[in-house]
Amino acid sequence: MSCMEKYNHNGWSMLTQRQRMSPFPNYLSMESVCKEMKKFVGSNLKDVLLFFKGNMMFCFQLTKSHESAGKKIVDRVVKFPNLYARLVKQEETFGKKMIATCKLAGERTNTKMSNHQLYQYFVQYEKMYKNVYAVYGSIWTMEDIFMNKLYEIIHKRWNDEIKIANALNCLTKQPLAMVTTIEQQALLKMGISILPKKNLVKLIEVGTIESIRKNKILNKLINNH
Repeated sequence: MSCMEKYNHNGWSMLTQRQRMSPFPNYLSMESVCKEMKKFVGSNLKDVLLFFKGNMMFCFQLTKSHESAGKKIVDRVVKFPNLYARLVKQEETFGKKMIATCKLAGERTNTKMSNHQLYQYFVQYEKMYKNVYAVYGSIWTMEDIFMNKLYEIIHKRWNDEIKIANALNCLTKQPLAMVTTIEQQALLKMGISILPKKNLVKLIEVGTIESIRKNKILNKLINNH
């Protein structure tokens, strides 16, 4: 019997289950939401459990702790609407600094360095990583409660569930992050631009890959896409 099967699950809920995950740096991620997250959003989780079995990672959180932290963060967002706009700017600064530092460490480390010197690089990395992840971790900590709060606000104005769902999508989805949607939109726009040109439409329908590539107009459109 594994430790996961022996553990008392009462009061715990699964946060995520993922494949091909390593304990490093994921244990740092969970430490950050239990400690560093508080200095950014005013609250943190109390308990998180990580289990690694084979190439699978199981993440559990104490339900009461998660709900309490999520509510406090949402209350803070209501009080300070620009909170995450400010945190996003901080994230950009922290992220760029961490990448630059890691790149420099990669260039400088060698087999002649002492364990102490290598450890100092790790200490620096850990601090930077936790600052980056703590903000991201706060989002999945409060997102369910935040969505419920938004639903309540919109529902005061509309009773139509379809309108409410569309409004929630507009308010919470970032189009620039939806790569698949952007690609589909671009493909449709390209198709619309080709549609009036019957010779190109016919070439796409019955032509070979080689003949399409030889057509300068189509080849340019496809390459641009």
